Amino acid sequence: MGKIVHVVCNLGKWNVIISGLSKASRVYDTKEEAMVYAKVRAEKMKSDIYIHRNDGTVEEIIKNEF
Repeated sequence: MGKIVHVVCNLGKWNVIISGLSKASRVYDTKEEAMVYAKVRAEKMKSDIYIHRNDGTVEEIIKNEF
């Protein structure tokens, strides 16, 4: 499995972050937009997605089956 793709809220914006990288890959106004991009990245990377709540806790883990 590749690195984990995270969708996290930071200062009111939704960030897609690849584990191990120091900066967000992309920043979006809505969680839904961030999730669309996260799914594309995770598929390419053969990775799982961790969706976080506003408070940083994990809301959902999307396991990719390859």
